[in-house]
Amino acid sequence: MKREMSSRVLGAKNIRKELKAKFPGIKFSVQSESFAGGDAIDIDWTDGPTREEVEKIIAKYRRGNFDGMTDSYTRHTRSPEGDKRGGAMYVQSQRHYSDETMEKTGRELCRKQNIEYEGDGTRYLYGQQDYERLSVHVDRELSKKSFDANSH
Repeated sequence: MKREMSSRVLGAKNIRKELKAKFPGIKFSVQSESFAGGDAIDIDWTDGPTREEVEKIIAKYRRGNFDGMTDSYTRHTRSPEGDKRGGAMYVQSQRHYSDETMEKTGRELCRKQNIEYEGDGTRYLYGQQDYERLSVHVDRELSKKSFDANSH
């Protein structure tokens, strides 16, 4: 007797397939889990596409939305297409940056501002009122950029 694949496992499998086709050469970690009262699919990757680019693909795998204001979860209307695709209550993405990308971008920001690069301890990138660590500025800058697999 053939065992049927759970919706979250099917969703994770299809997410992997779509991401691989759209972003060849980028390594994605796609993990699914089940817990009391729900399930989730978590997607992680380093450098590669922006979070927004990935969200365009994975949004359709969410079976609903959590509303923090009312502390409630609202399920989307089920469709035959969605049932074939699979999915989970929570489908979340997290982009990471390699140390190489962080340093290269930090050095470039400092060069543009004519400030000596001192690693993440670099301060005052945008003047004496700027108390944010360099990594905050780097993260903000990188969140807008997409990298292909061969960009390093």
